[in-house]
Amino acid sequence: MMRKEFLWFLRVLAIAGLVCFVVIIQIYLFCGSLVGLDRLMTPQEVSFKIDKNFSSPEGNTVQIIVSNKTAKPISLMGGKTDCKCGAVEKFPLSIPAFSDAMVLFLASEDVDWNERAKQKQKIVFFIDSGGTQRAAAELPLFEFLARR
Repeated sequence: MMRKEFLWFLRVLAIAGLVCFVVIIQIYLFCGSLVGLDRLMTPQEVSFKIDKNFSSPEGNTVQIIVSNKTAKPISLMGGKTDCKCGAVEKFPLSIPAFSDAMVLFLASEDVDWNERAKQKQKIVFFIDSGGTQRAAAELPLFEFLARR
């Protein structure tokens, strides 16, 4: 009798393991990774640069050109800077395949732009294209503002 119970336990354990394996594979295929957010898009997929032709009346705004270099549309869901020196706006934003779109970086007025101009600012963008991903950009935003 003990042997039958042990064999039943092994069968249930094998089926549970198989179900867990299939679920993990499905999460990976749907999100592009097991956690969804650990995939960093490459510059060959999405790139960022400062729009040097843009000028704002306030003088504290930089327009960033986002280029989708993939064959699928992407949606920018948000962005976060590496400091409290400014914010990124104009979200959510859909970008068709092989197209460009614009987001804005608004610099804080109480930040010394000349001091911050010595370093590039890092922005992490959250992108939804069949699973949330990230893309990072390091841009000389305050250097650009200080030169205006």
